[in-house]
Amino acid sequence: MVGGSILLKSSNGYAYVASEGVSLFSETIREHMHKHNSMDIEITIPKVSREVVAEVIKFCEMHAFETSVFRDENEIKKWDSEFVNHFDEATLLGLGIAAEFLQIKRLQMLIATKIPRDGKTCTETSLPLKKRKWHHVKNTNGRSFRLKRKIEDGFDQI
Repeated sequence: MVGGSILLKSSNGYAYVASEGVSLFSETIREHMHKHNSMDIEITIPKVSREVVAEVIKFCEMHAFETSVFRDENEIKKWDSEFVNHFDEATLLGLGIAAEFLQIKRLQMLIATKIPRDGKTCTETSLPLKKRKWHHVKNTNGRSFRLKRKIEDGFDQI
């Protein structure tokens, strides 16, 4: 491991070195740093592909440096909206799993806003009921949303 680094690994073994800025948003990373009393940590995010890990790091780093990147709150909201809107459902689900595992509240909330209010996604109507598993997520105002956790016979990672 590189000295003083945060190493985030996908479930398929790809590793990314994240800046300290990522730790500002992840309770899991902060807990590991506190528990081991070190900046040298390695965390494997289960069931998540390398592309998703890279996007989570990108999200956290953009927000860590938002005061120097964005002029105002409207630009931040616009960037957040564009960030989640360019992903397909499978990638969005992977982001949700990673955000939940790393306890990145800001990303969890952003993804929760992409899920329709009734908790259904497009894939709910296109897949047989027995193939879907759902995970319930509560946002800060107590509303419950359902995230598709895994498609049986399909992906073991997203």
